[in-house]
This record gives sequence, structure tokens and C-alpha cells, in this order.
Amino acid sequence: MNYSNLDQILQHYTDRFEELNNDVNQEYYKWEIAAQFRSKMDETLASDDQLLPAKLASVVLLTSQTIDNRYELSFHALADYARHEPNTVRSMLKELLLTDDNGDLSARMSRFVTFVNQCQSLLEKYMPDSWRYRPSIRLPMMLTGYYDPDQYYLFKAQQVKDYAECVEFYDELGSGTSFHLINYYRLCDALVDRIRQNERLIALNKTRYSLSNKPMHPDGNLHLLAFDVIYCSTVYHLFDGIHYTVKNAAERKQYTENKRVAEQLASEFATALTEAAELDRAMAFFTSQLAAGNRLLHKTKGYGLISSFDEKTGRLSLEFENGNTATLLWPACLLGGAISFESSIPAEEYAQMIRKIKLARGIRQNAKIAEQRLAPYE
Repeated sequence: MNYSNLDQILQHYTDRFEELNNDVNQEYYKWEIAAQFRSKMDETLASDDQLLPAKLASVVLLTSQTIDNRYELSFHALADYARHEPNTVRSMLKELLLTDDNGDLSARMSRFVTFVNQCQSLLEKYMPDSWRYRPSIRLPMMLTGYYDPDQYYLFKAQQVKDYAECVEFYDELGSGTSFHLINYYRLCDALVDRIRQNERLIALNKTRYSLSNKPMHPDGNLHLLAFDVIYCSTVYHLFDGIHYTVKNAAERKQYTENKRVAEQLASEFATALTEAAELDRAMAFFTSQLAAGNRLLHKTKGYGLISSFDEKTGRLSLEFENGNTATLLWPACLLGGAISFESSIPAEEYAQMIRKIKLARGIRQNAKIAEQRLAPYE
């Protein structure tokens, strides 16, 4: 992702914040809708079959053109279907779409697809010739985004596509029932993280709540703000002056492959670094045992007292209980089992540290090679 471009978008958004929220544009309407949407929807779903269509129509009216538009009236269609099958529509909303999934995005996407398919079935049953009633993945995403903004993100396809291209987010988003919800949430989560670092925008956003006499959703997780940045980027041309190139299908495919390779190499490098760190801990442990005055056990000569130790050369001088002395090279003697140390460390962990030292050259080399292989993808 190109965070330089993202930061420029946020700069343009903050520079034009007053314009976006003046008496003409009133982009704070999304916060107003979210403040009322859940309670009105819950009231609607609790109503009897006779009242359900009219109450659902009032929720459609609350959202104005933010869910439905001149090309798609799929939310209005639900109120229409409720006149024929109120229990079906109630169940689709209450028991399928608006249930808690504990953040399981795979389960969430499955619910969205099932919901869209059920809407399509009702369309074919009651309004087969109405192309404007045809549902898209936007419908369940907008409904859940207004119903629970702290857990869901709102979505409009064209604005998201434009924003993703500008910030060079090339992970596949897909479309329709093949939409990649996890990638979209990654895109939005990255935007929220960047917003949280922007003190000016956070301060400006707080002033939004004084711009209207109507209640506004508190948006504690900044999901509404993230969508507003994406939405306004297209509608108000916040991309102007930002240099970026729209990649074609082949370039996106190559980028995706490069990203896959980079992630694999990064994983291998992380593993190599972990191995190197464990080797360093093993080396530090054994060299700490070799301080003058410490005691070790020689396989044939018994206990000896360390009289001197040269860490650079690994040369170790010992004095044994019988008065004999010896000079050894500690790594070779340790690995060969000629010397050992008294320690409270469990035997398996002790043996594992010796194995790390035995493989030291390979561990160091692997880390170096892994770093070199990753460098072109950094």
C-alpha cells in the first residue's frame, strides 16, 4: 500500500473538512443515519406482519439515496417483498443478516452471499422484470454498516475501487458474491490505523458532532469516518494532485505474485532470525559459564576450576583437584562431550542449546541468505 498517497488523501480531506460538512454538502448525514438506523430497524423487525412493510419503508426513507440509488433499489425492494412475505423478509434480516458473528469474516461473507441470493429469489418470484430491484453485495454491507458501524464497514463499489487504485492496494477485491470481504476489511483497517495517527483529522472529526441538532453515532472505531474518506475521495476529487498509475490486469497479477513470494520469503527470514536468536542465547549461556572461578566437569579428568578464558579464541585454562592443569578449546570440547556444566536448566533445553551451537555456521548462513533473498521485495 502507498501510504504517501493515503496521507495526501487525508491531507485533502482535512483541508476541505469544512466544505464537506457545510450546509450544502452535509456529509455528516452518515453519522445521523447510523444514530437512528439500529433502533428503527429493531422496531421494524419486532412489528407484526401487517405493519412490517410500512415500517421497513420508513427505514428505507431514513437512508435516502445512501443505500438505494438511481441504478439499484434493492433496499426498497425488501419493503415491497414484505407486503407478500413479511415473515420471510423478517427472517432474512433478523435471523440471517443482522446476527452477531463475533468478527468471523468468512462466516460474515457467507451470510452476505446467502442474503443476496435470497433477495434474488424474491426478485425472480415477484418482480422478474425489474432490473433496478436486482441486489448486489452492497446491500448487505450497507445495511450491516449502518446497523452496527463499530463492527462493520459501509461499502460502495466504485468509490472503493477508485480509492484502492490511488493507495495502490492491489489485493483482489472481487465483485458480487465473489467479493473478497477479508481484503476489503484489511483495506479499511489500514485506513483506520492511519487516521488514528493523524491528530489534526481526529480533532476535526470531533467537531462534526456540533454541526447538527440531530443525534450522531459516536463512531468509536472510526468505521464511518473511514468510509467517508473513501466516499469523499471520489465524489469530491480528493485524488487531484496525487500521482499514481492504474495497473492493468497483467500488472496486478504480477504484483499479486510478487506479494505472495515476498510473504513467503519474509516468513523464511523470520524463521531464520528466530534460529539465530536462539543460537545467540545458547552462546551467551555457555560463555557466561566460562568466567574465571567457575567449575566444570571434564569427562575423564573430573571437576576443574576455570583459571582463565579468552572469549575471542575460545581458549580455556583449567586447574583440576589433583593439581593438574589443562588448556582446551571450549566449543570443540563441549560439542564433543568432553566438558559439561552444572546447571538448573532442564536436560532437553541444555541439549537443544548444544545442538544450536553445533549448527551455528549453517544458522548464520541461512539468516544471511534469507535476508538477501528478501531484499529485492523489501
